Amino acid sequence: VVVHTIAAELEVGSVVVGKVDMSVRFPRMQNHTAEHICSGIIHSLFGYENIGFHMSADEITMDFNGILTPEDLSKVEILANRAVYANLPISVKFYEPGTAADVAYRSKKEIKTTLRLVEIEGVDICACCAPHVSRTGEIGIIKILGAQKYKGGMRVSLLAGEMAFNELTKHYNNVKSISNSLSSHPDDICKRFELLQSDLYNTKAERTAIKQQYYTLL
Repeated sequence: VVVHTIAAELEVGSVVVGKVDMSVRFPRMQNHTAEHICSGIIHSLFGYENIGFHMSADEITMDFNGILTPEDLSKVEILANRAVYANLPISVKFYEPGTAADVAYRSKKEIKTTLRLVEIEGVDICACCAPHVSRTGEIGIIKILGAQKYKGGMRVSLLAGEMAFNELTKHYNNVKSISNSLSSHPDDICKRFELLQSDLYNTKAERTAIKQQYYTLL
């Protein structure tokens, strides 16, 4: 049952047209499908369950009941993007109660009503009621932004599709701006920054030594 709320009362018998705002819907579809891919890969590699999911206007977070190292997350990100490049089909199937006993699928809770399973070929099968893209290639890119320990497991943040592209473009522009300020190639700014830190440390040490000499002469 789909319920729509509106700002004003409609006259009985009037004809209305409803439109989905795809500028909002499609990025959410990209990110939610990316969550399925990453959760499926993490489940297959490490056996962890996705026990929490949140999607906001600027970030997606997934909670897992196990610890993931930076190396683990790097592997997950590589495999997730390979699934995107493969442009895999995504299908939706419905099962009446008791008819999915032989299907291995992920679910955060027991479902006793009609079961809606979303399958990403060779990657994941998950009980879900949300909209997804039709093929993984529509996602474009998946970027894991970071992770932190959370309730004995891990909370992983990611962005996909247009939102990921915009975020990476913002960071790239920041790096370019910093590299221009330092008169350094973007690939060398870390080394350049380390040299500046070293120079600053040495300068502070020299200033401290000069102050000590000055106070000694007073």
